[in-house]
Amino acid sequence: MDLSLTIADSFEVISGQFFDVDSVYVKNSRKYIRFDGPLYATFTEKFTMIEGVGTNAGIADDYWGNYSTYLLCSYKDNNIEYQNDSPIYNGQCTSFSTGIEENIKVNKQQLLKIVDVLGRESMPQPNVPLFYIYSDGTVEKRIVVE
Repeated sequence: MDLSLTIADSFEVISGQFFDVDSVYVKNSRKYIRFDGPLYATFTEKFTMIEGVGTNAGIADDYWGNYSTYLLCSYKDNNIEYQNDSPIYNGQCTSFSTGIEENIKVNKQQLLKIVDVLGRESMPQPNVPLFYIYSDGTVEKRIVVE
């Protein structure tokens, strides 16, 4: 990332596609270099380099039609270093999507032991409250009524 760029300098974003620097400014003690090209065809926000953070989006996203690498927030030592200004995300630091990771966790869960209410190891039995203890730390309270 070239932070020595000045107004009217050109930067090649994708092979053959150039954006010109339209402004250079400091915000929250960080240097921002904003370009004249839009971030994506559907956004009004412009592609921006942010000192100590990176860019506000993956630079090839519009070319490939994939809008998944937009920078929402950047953290350092559990403190927000950068937070997006996009009206689409309203300054949120998380997107509300779910992924495969949740399913992977379930698949890796293994039963370690079954104990009764006094903590003694037990075999599955009907009409007795039992605790199923799994490798990921979860505990399932179960009673099979017959």
